[in-house]
Amino acid sequence: EKKGSAVYSILKTLLFCPFRYDLLIPYLQNELIAAGILGIARRIPFIYFSLEIVDADRTKDLIGRVKKSLEISLNKRAVFTVVQDETRKDLIANLHNIDRDHIFKVPNSYVGSKPERSHYLRERFGIPDNKKVVLYAGAIEAWALDEQIIKAVEGWGDDFVLIMHGFSRDDYVQELKPLIKEVNLHGPKLILSLDVLNEEEYFNLVASADIGLVWYKKDLPDNVTNIGLSSGKLAAFLRCGLPVVIPSHLKGIREYAEGSGFGVAVSDESEIELALDMIANNYASYRENAFRFFSDYLDYENCFRAILAEIDSL
Repeated sequence: EKKGSAVYSILKTLLFCPFRYDLLIPYLQNELIAAGILGIARRIPFIYFSLEIVDADRTKDLIGRVKKSLEISLNKRAVFTVVQDETRKDLIANLHNIDRDHIFKVPNSYVGSKPERSHYLRERFGIPDNKKVVLYAGAIEAWALDEQIIKAVEGWGDDFVLIMHGFSRDDYVQELKPLIKEVNLHGPKLILSLDVLNEEEYFNLVASADIGLVWYKKDLPDNVTNIGLSSGKLAAFLRCGLPVVIPSHLKGIREYAEGSGFGVAVSDESEIELALDMIANNYASYRENAFRFFSDYLDYENCFRAILAEIDSL
């Protein structure tokens, strides 16, 4: 976040927000500060629909500490708080010292499953039918991944190909390209997909893969290691029936995957291929479990009903 951008974002909201709102629902720290001040000044109720949980220990400068203090103070004034699952409910309740009875859970997800298969990736990159397509979708950036994921793919057999689809705001992908070139010396094992897609195109891409890779490197902030059902890529994969491979250090997802049988958790990148083989050998069952978990726990329309009831009662 650039210096001054947070202050500008807050001031812009305060100055240009009209009076007509009956309810304010901020999603991030800056927006909560603006909505909280506005709500208190104009007597408008507000709900904190938290998508990111910033650990107080990681706010190093004065502005960051002031913002965190305001976030906590205003979160206590919210009518209620929304997070994505039980893991994140524990995290925000302890960090912000708020009443657990005023915290509701709604996953970061989509409306309805998407069972139709697609041929997008196979047609786009000429991938033969005898290869299983493994998809990573998200940030191809230094904070999220490191070169170990590339080195692991080099040892994969010929049954799998990894598609890395996403964005790279820090240009980290340029550092990875020489490594990817080495991996592909004897045939394509790792393919970059950097096209900007709309939602329909994105889900055609996801529905054309066989297995999803929900991966983040180790030693990241609590907001990531406790990502749980706030993971957009997890929801997208399960919506399309893709079994997933995840790192065991991701709390929340690991327990869901193992308990509901829609994926395999591994300790590091070197074990990903073993997990892929496990899924491939019992693919129909993993796929069925992925759809079932989405329907039972992730379908946004079903999960949001409790929030609507609370809003109606205001």
